[in-house]
Amino acid sequence: MIEIKSGFDLGWIGQLMLIHNKTEMKRSDAAQVRDAFAASFAVATAWQSDRMVGCGRMISDGLMYSAIFDVVVDPEFQKRGVGRRIVEALVAHVPGTCIHLTSTFGN
Repeated sequence: MIEIKSGFDLGWIGQLMLIHNKTEMKRSDAAQVRDAFAASFAVATAWQSDRMVGCGRMISDGLMYSAIFDVVVDPEFQKRGVGRRIVEALVAHVPGTCIHLTSTFGN
C-alpha cells in the first residue's frame, strides 16, 4: 500500500536524489534539491513502508497562483496512480488558486 505524506524532512535527500536519478529528471546537486524542497510551499511524498517511491513540490503565494514542480515517481511504481495522488495532495493545499503544472516530454 502506498501512503501519501505532506511535509519535508531534510533527512530524505538521499531518497529524493535516488528517485530523481532513476528517471529522466536527473539531478546532480543534492544541496540544491534539498534547498528547493525545503523552501517549497508544500511537499508531498509517496511511501511504501519506509521507502520513498515518489515526490512532488509546490511553490505558491497561497492566494492566487501556484505551480507544481518535480513530480517524480520511481519507475517501479509508475502507471499506478502515484503521481496523480501526489498532485492531488499538493492541490489540496491551495484550492481555488490558478495552478501551473510543469512536465517533461512524454509525461
